[in-house]
Amino acid sequence: MPEKIIWAKRIDKDNGYCRTQSKRLFQFKRNKWNELHLPQLNAVTIHRTNAFLPNELWVAGVRFGEQRTTLFRITGQDVEELHPPNVDNIISLFQHTNDSFWIGCNWGEMLSFEDNAWIKHLLPTQKHISFLWQMHNGNLWGSSDFRGISELLRLTPAGWTIIETITDGEIVNVWPFRDGIILKIDASLWLYEPDNPRKKINIPFSGKRDFHFDLFNYQNGYLIDTMGHLFAFSGQTQKFTPVDTLVAGLEISLSKDGFGWLYYPEGVFYTFDKPIATQVSPVNANFFIHRMDLSDLMGAGFIAGTKKPDLLYLVDLERENRVAQSFLQDKTKFFKRGIYTRAADFGLAERQESKDKAPTYDAAVLVADFNNDAKEDVFLTAIYGQKYLFFQQNERVFADGTSWAGLREEEGRLGQPATSDFDGDGDLDLCLPRAFSQPDIFVNNGKGQFTRVLGLMPDELPKSSGSAVFANLDKDKWPDLILGVPGSGIYMLKNINGQKFGMPVISGTSINSRKPEKLGSPTVGDYDNDGDLDVLGCKLYKSNSLYRNDGDWRFTAVTEAAGLIASTLTNGAV
Repeated sequence: MPEKIIWAKRIDKDNGYCRTQSKRLFQFKRNKWNELHLPQLNAVTIHRTNAFLPNELWVAGVRFGEQRTTLFRITGQDVEELHPPNVDNIISLFQHTNDSFWIGCNWGEMLSFEDNAWIKHLLPTQKHISFLWQMHNGNLWGSSDFRGISELLRLTPAGWTIIETITDGEIVNVWPFRDGIILKIDASLWLYEPDNPRKKINIPFSGKRDFHFDLFNYQNGYLIDTMGHLFAFSGQTQKFTPVDTLVAGLEISLSKDGFGWLYYPEGVFYTFDKPIATQVSPVNANFFIHRMDLSDLMGAGFIAGTKKPDLLYLVDLERENRVAQSFLQDKTKFFKRGIYTRAADFGLAERQESKDKAPTYDAAVLVADFNNDAKEDVFLTAIYGQKYLFFQQNERVFADGTSWAGLREEEGRLGQPATSDFDGDGDLDLCLPRAFSQPDIFVNNGKGQFTRVLGLMPDELPKSSGSAVFANLDKDKWPDLILGVPGSGIYMLKNINGQKFGMPVISGTSINSRKPEKLGSPTVGDYDNDGDLDVLGCKLYKSNSLYRNDGDWRFTAVTEAAGLIASTLTNGAV
């Protein structure tokens, strides 16, 4: 599974840091990520991290077996423990100069570190010190909160003073802005300027949708909501302008010099190559830390987007299926990057257990427009009889239409399906392989409803198949059928005028070897660029087999000549 990003901060164009849920620390330097291997922190539970300078990272945490929070300053691979007094919990930290910094703690505790000594400060509050920051004019401010009531604090020559008490919500974040600050209070933004009433900033959407916001240069910034809508913020007008629709779940971190990250908590970073001030639409993306175990990947379906990013639906044998979202793309360079999320978030949710409470073991996926509405749908099969047809209602919003489509029954053991217009009536039909019987053909009525048609297969075809591919092998107008049969090999069936399938005489090589083989699946492609489709069989125990189509149902084995003889343990190909 991916690493979960707990905290990330972009310091400037070439520098930044992040921390993951498993306590791993990473440093971003000159467009590369490097993990900080720090054995001094192995026995420390990290609670807070922050960074202000390019080569310094601050970590607050508790050593195993202790109660008090301690503080570490990390420079490169060097770790310095600063041993603050017996504080309850370090919540906020601000570095004032290279050798001077402040920490805010629970219950109104605040300390500063100056001249290599800790100084404890008396505060006029008993609330938790949640944020510390420096205003544009150099003054030090802070905020406190407890049970929905927050306070703004300012350091004066006489000490810390409460400037305002906020009772209409809790301060979630703070950004210095010109001569004042912007506050995020619950799910709203407010402008606070000294000697002026607090003023609400109109966010660019209605309702209680949450968002992430950040500023650079104390003036301009960006906001991204939980639906992935990105807006630019103008400090001059204090208004938002739509920029792009990206993906849900992104957070944002901007540096003072105008560079930044959009990052997904499940482990992917997108970084801007140029200052955001001159390039508001990001065009480059970098993967980071992402881990996804693909050892049990059974299939993948590409769902093309029109107004929204593309999706890649990943079918896993035992775990919950995932969706990789194509996120940013530069059409001039033609690249795409993705992040992973739950398939259920898009309506692609299937039961993880059969009616007998056994794992379903998803087998394969097809993506195609089954109801002729110009939107791609998803057909999913599971090894132990289940299958699902998800119709795309709106872009990237799917609904389970299996029962309506006539496909709800659960029986047998299913394999990798195939789709094509078998009968030439202008819609997509289905071939569904079965482990203990001949494959089924489901004919489409043009609206996405299917009827099983019996008696279409030749009697001599084995009563077992694991995978299917439709392909026009003989260059007539009818799609022929290729079946992978475990224990027998590849069977090629001729489509006879869209009415049934026949068993042609295959010459030139032994396609159906009748030898025990565990065949993964067949696939087709024009290997030799002669205008007809050749056939590749992927096998788990023996070498793959490539058969060149010489026309008139004549095939020649060319596996060794194609350099595929050593490819073993393969489950599929495209």
